[in-house]
Amino acid sequence: MKIKIRETGEIKHLEVIDRKTGVDWTSDLLGNAGCYVNGDIQFDDDTGIGTISLADYEWWNDYIHAYEDDEEEIACLFDALGEKYEYPRIDEIKAEFFYAVDSADYNDHHNLKQAALVDFRERYLLGCVSDCIK
Repeated sequence: MKIKIRETGEIKHLEVIDRKTGVDWTSDLLGNAGCYVNGDIQFDDDTGIGTISLADYEWWNDYIHAYEDDEEEIACLFDALGEKYEYPRIDEIKAEFFYAVDSADYNDHHNLKQAALVDFRERYLLGCVSDCIK
């Protein structure tokens, strides 16, 4: 998604791609966070460019990078869990994980996911050897 920095007029990009489908869902992420409603981003339908402050751009850029890193770690965790547990237990563990990281506060997402990753590795994968488990 093209983003114009309010203070400088510089054009930058924000992009988050669904790792399973390849779909760019940046606009959905920002919309679900209320950025269009609360005025953080003014979107120009004619140009397809959103205008945002530099501070907000940097926050979202950092959020997206942390999100993508977290998703990679979560996928790795679930792959390792799938090698150790079978259905329906694996689905119960995944549901427990997503419950543990549920928060409406976007500032909490990364820290909750990282804490849950550590907790779930210790509880469910102790002694398990996997290339992607930290």
